[in-house]
Order: sequence, then structure tokens, then C-alpha cells
Amino acid sequence: MKTKEKQFKTSEFILICVLAYHEIPIKAFESDPINPRRAVAVFAFSKDLEAIQSRLFEGEVSVEPIRFWSTVRDVKGRIRGALGQGWWN
Repeated sequence: MKTKEKQFKTSEFILICVLAYHEIPIKAFESDPINPRRAVAVFAFSKDLEAIQSRLFEGEVSVEPIRFWSTVRDVKGRIRGALGQGWWN
């Protein structure tokens, strides 16, 4: 019997980008149930994810600016791709 992995979902764009920057894989994008124009990123929950999230909210995360900007563009492209493929709704 397969166990279902725990998921972590967020629509906080900066958190999504920081997690992606730290190579936490984004499993999927969904439409936000409250505001369908917002994207919700789905991640597999892990201790690394939890640690990075805590460090971000404590102001202790540092990033290399050019690489982070590249990550932001990649995440935006993936969100647009999800919208364009009809994966929303």
C-alpha cells in the first residue's frame, strides 16, 4: 500500500521562489481557491523545506542576486505555462 506524501502549499510568491532557489522541487501549480488569479505552488513537505521557510521568515536567508532573479523568471514562466496549458480549474 502506497502512503500519501505530505504536501506543503503556498501562494506566497517570494517563498515559492526562495524554495525553488534552494532546489526544493515544485510538484505542481494550482489555482488559489479564494483568488483564482493567484497561483498556489505544491511542494512535497520536508525538513529542508521547513528549515528554509523558517530562515526566510526570520530574515536569515541570503541569495545570490543574479541567480535568484533567474529563479524568479523561471517560476513566473512555469506559472504562465500552467495557466496556458489549461491546468487551472
